[in-house]
Amino acid sequence: ARINVGGACLCPPGAARAANGDCLRCGSGRAKATAGDSSHLCAPCHAPAHPDTVLHVTWSAPAPESLPDGDDAVVVEVGAGLTAGDERWRRRLPRGATHTQFTDRRGLDGDGGGFDADTGGGILFQQGTTIHVAVRYVEVATGATVAADAAASAVVDLSPPSVGVVIDGSGLEDATIAGDTDAASASWYGFDEDGDGIHHYELRFARPGEAEAAGDARAQSAMFADVGGDTAATLTHAEPLAVGDVVLATVRAYSALGLVSEATSDGAVVETAVPAGVVVVRGDVARGALDATPYPHRHAPTQKRLDRLFASWLFGPGATGAVQQYRYVVEVPELSVSRAVGRLTEVVLDGLALAPGGSYTVRVTATNELGASAVASSAAVLVDPTSPHSVAVTVVPQPGSDDAVAGPSGQLYQTSTTALSLSWSYVEPDTEVVAALVSVGGVLGGTYLLDRHRVTDASALLAGAAVLSPLPLAHAECYIVQVSVENAAGLLAPHGYAPPLCVDATAPALAAAWVPTAAPTPVAPRPPTAAMAARAATRAACSLRMSASRSWWRAIPWSTSSGATARLVETARTAATAATRAACLPSTRATSTCARTT
Repeated sequence: ARINVGGACLCPPGAARAANGDCLRCGSGRAKATAGDSSHLCAPCHAPAHPDTVLHVTWSAPAPESLPDGDDAVVVEVGAGLTAGDERWRRRLPRGATHTQFTDRRGLDGDGGGFDADTGGGILFQQGTTIHVAVRYVEVATGATVAADAAASAVVDLSPPSVGVVIDGSGLEDATIAGDTDAASASWYGFDEDGDGIHHYELRFARPGEAEAAGDARAQSAMFADVGGDTAATLTHAEPLAVGDVVLATVRAYSALGLVSEATSDGAVVETAVPAGVVVVRGDVARGALDATPYPHRHAPTQKRLDRLFASWLFGPGATGAVQQYRYVVEVPELSVSRAVGRLTEVVLDGLALAPGGSYTVRVTATNELGASAVASSAAVLVDPTSPHSVAVTVVPQPGSDDAVAGPSGQLYQTSTTALSLSWSYVEPDTEVVAALVSVGGVLGGTYLLDRHRVTDASALLAGAAVLSPLPLAHAECYIVQVSVENAAGLLAPHGYAPPLCVDATAPALAAAWVPTAAPTPVAPRPPTAAMAARAATRAACSLRMSASRSWWRAIPWSTSSGATARLVETARTAATAATRAACLPSTRATSTCARTT
């Protein structure tokens, strides 16, 4: 004996069966079938509305010679009940019958109501109960059994297979994109059946709403393909899809009794290309440090650390906007280093041996769930652990000139008021120097910051020399020249200073000349007068203040001067000038001498 379903209404997951047997749909479109489960979509009922449950019984007849003669002499009695020997549902059939059906409705087989009077209507099928069936041949005249009983039983299973999960793509994880316009793949699991198991599966690929647009249930069922007992399959589309189309995979699972469950995937977008990516090297930034710039953040062209590279990257959605799932492999081509990092989008490649002055790039290969790949590389990062240092600066004579003459107190003198020449040297063991930063300013009592130059000419940098012109140098003023160098890593050397440079644009003048006519007569030196002593003291005081000015100047970081610093220097200059004039003798000659010294 075998229980099956004859013409049952196949209600979709999430739909309810009304009292009259009709399927009640849970909504139109892609409404959720059950709370929290968006993969099971509502669909129309695709069979007659009333569910007919049938107990189908077949048997083999005994040998004719073992039965009394005459077709009407013997009949077949078939009884069914909930226990062995309980035949509350009985049926009497002609001797030649070898099968019959019990249903939950009277007269299914058209025998004119062949139930006995005590059956009370159709058989009552309840989930999980066992139906026992007995078949015997009975002599009509005597009611005696002329052939031994044959018995069988079957368990009532009216529940369809449990609803499983359908995932897009051919991999183990649900794919968000489909890379082929002509075919699609899907796999599924979780369609369990405790009875006779899953008999077979059917698979359909369609755009949202395409199945409903096909027409009635028969037309929709025709869109499914029988894939047997497989739990993964690839089907060719009847018509090619376009890039950007969403394709849904729907699976029907049939039990051996013909019960069916249905589930639909969450869909995949047709996308045939992997978009380009961006890779940056973060330099010496610590992993996890705050960075307000958009991800993957800023690229650092240089770094000091020699043992690691910190990189981050981003591969965006494709032309359709669909978010793709990637797995990444990170490489440093210059070191033949390669690491698979899964789905991470940043990594610290530590344990490296980077060379000072070396230039390195990070290359990332992104592979999506369909196996398509794209490669992106960072800009180069220059590794330099140390800054340039030991800068020495010298003011040199200009071409064709005898300027830059050393004075008695270490300062230099020149006559030009429009230019100066200088040379410099430094120590930089790792990377190339790309610029020299030259600044010219006055000593205490003069103009604070006069000029700033950035020398980038390759020949000047190679020679370590430059001519600064034009410059607004003033007669009787002294200046300080400082130089710093910048390497390719952007690191600056501490400033180097040249001795003070003073400008004297006028030649000395003689008021009178004395030409001796004979050898001079030795004269005893006269004791110094008060005026002579005062002038000597003034010269000593001015020389001392000049020395103090040079020391004060070196202590000021005037390459980063501000307006407040300039005002401070101007105030100091005014006060110093006044003090010098007060210390000098009132005579015209003494005042002139003191001014030149200042």
